[in-house]
Amino acid sequence: MVFCKIQSIQSKKITRILLSVVIMALFMTLAFTNRVLGEVQQIDEFQEKLNGITEEEKVVLNDLFTLTQEIEELEIEEEILQKEIDVLTMKKAKLVNSINEDQKKYDRQLSILKKVLVSYQRKGPASYIDTLLSSGNLRTFIQSVHILRDLTHNVNQLLRTLEEEKENLIKEKDRLKENVVLLEQKQDELNVTLTKKINVKEKQEAYLGSLKEEKEYYQNQLNNLEQMWTDCKAIFSDLVVEFSRIISEGKFTIDDINLTFEFPAMKGSINEETFNKILMENSRLPNMQFDFSNDKVEILIPDMYIRLTGEFIIEDQSILKLVIKEGTFYEMPLNTASLEELFGGQTILIDFKQITKNLVLMDYNIESVGLEEDQLKFTIIPLF
Repeated sequence: MVFCKIQSIQSKKITRILLSVVIMALFMTLAFTNRVLGEVQQIDEFQEKLNGITEEEKVVLNDLFTLTQEIEELEIEEEILQKEIDVLTMKKAKLVNSINEDQKKYDRQLSILKKVLVSYQRKGPASYIDTLLSSGNLRTFIQSVHILRDLTHNVNQLLRTLEEEKENLIKEKDRLKENVVLLEQKQDELNVTLTKKINVKEKQEAYLGSLKEEKEYYQNQLNNLEQMWTDCKAIFSDLVVEFSRIISEGKFTIDDINLTFEFPAMKGSINEETFNKILMENSRLPNMQFDFSNDKVEILIPDMYIRLTGEFIIEDQSILKLVIKEGTFYEMPLNTASLEELFGGQTILIDFKQITKNLVLMDYNIESVGLEEDQLKFTIIPLF
């Protein structure tokens, strides 16, 4: 009876813990979704402000935004160079400390050697021979020989140690010289980058200044566009994570991947409509639409006014990687640095073993992947 009560109490505790975990997970999910939806709503507000501009105004805004991207690219380059300079500066400081410590060791060993040699010089070689000849018996003679041998060995060892420490000092000083040269090169690169950044900023300011009475209007529109871009970058990283989650949960059926066996390979395809439907039905974030066409894939995120174009490559045995070639934001071209900044070091991957984990029981490798109109086609080779 007591055992049953204990078991019941433990069961209630476990239930409460599980319930708390579920509530916490739901809370975090809702908070995450609300944050993203709030950012999307903010983007919509900026979009309303930009909707009224004419095609001529859009051309001007495009030029200004291009200059903004160039400035951002230079700022990223500046940040990278500054980090490299900081690392090199730390290495230089460590090398200087190491050289100082090695110099102290070298000086101490040299001082000891000098004292030994002074002592040897004062006594002279004859005094050591006299010591040996004055030995009263064989045992004393042998002891004297051992003492002299140890003395000679220690002097030789001391000389070797000094030589090694001298070589270490030379190597450390050479490394320091190389480090200083590299540091000076990085500082020169940073100065060039800063000069470019200043020139581009002046060019942008001059462009705005040339617009005269419209300057304030375009400045406001550019600020709206930059804020939209900042918000989009914050959301996009969440979208990539969300995409990976949906793929990993294996939402596809055997009919969705259209597998057929053609010995010794298996061929399959995923329809664009099916792919987008699964993403839309399982995503908690703004819709990400994939458009498959001949030899390229387009990703459209309507709520964020982003369009990306790229291709799939085989990254690993079962993983496809999306390589982005170009992109636009609000119909304005994005340069390479802006695209890299958008992804923030993340990558859109499709792991076929996650898609087919409940459908294909055997192990396999992807042999080829291709894009046709509305179709992502692939060939897999079973591993027997």
